[in-house]
Amino acid sequence: MRQAIRPRTTGRAATVLGTLAALLAVAGTAGCARTISGAAVPAEPPARAGAPTSSPHALPVTVLDSLLLTQDQLVVLAGGTNLALIHPISSTSDASGIIDDRSCLGVSSVGDASIYSNSGYVGMRGNQFSSPNTVEADITQLVTSFTTNADAATLLQRARQDWQGCSKRRYGFHSSNGNHSYFDTEDLSATGSRIEVTMRQEEDPRWGCAHAMAAQNNVLAEARVCLLSKDTAVAVNKLLDQVVARIPQ
Repeated sequence: MRQAIRPRTTGRAATVLGTLAALLAVAGTAGCARTISGAAVPAEPPARAGAPTSSPHALPVTVLDSLLLTQDQLVVLAGGTNLALIHPISSTSDASGIIDDRSCLGVSSVGDASIYSNSGYVGMRGNQFSSPNTVEADITQLVTSFTTNADAATLLQRARQDWQGCSKRRYGFHSSNGNHSYFDTEDLSATGSRIEVTMRQEEDPRWGCAHAMAAQNNVLAEARVCLLSKDTAVAVNKLLDQVVARIPQ
């Protein structure tokens, strides 16, 4: 784990948001960035064993990098909140040691191995940005390339089934500082080639997150946006819209 982001709030809210921050980094890390639950505290992502490094039909990682939003664009997305890079992503994450309910790993963690393992993905690039020294925003974006369009669509369907199992649920998580907290998830929203789940921190409902995924050709885009007292669903869909628009046709 790297440095945690200290919340600006005080009292119980500060403790809870701080816990969230820690989880955030750890759970959503790995090929993706840290987890989403608050303001981030990154954890080193485990490498994905056996993942192919190249394919004549998949986008090279240099192109994947170009699909991601820039820091300035993410700041605009977060309503002007200052953001700092927490961690780059190039492999899957593993939140199994943090999340209480294994059926909620995919919803709680970006790029989690429980979703991406044995999917045949070829390349993965992403990053996590978070508001420094305060808990106001945390954004993780991830793009993953596959050899065929069908492979990307299959992974989206796998994620849809997995996320459905954690919708309208309450799940708990542990942070590196020993605290324990909860998120309450809403219904899964699935339209066309996109899925989305929003959630709120039980101890401080001002802190909300939206986790979404979209497939376009042989690329899968995934993002999680956590904001304090702001509409995360609108923000995460704006992020995915911009990323998907950059995917070569």
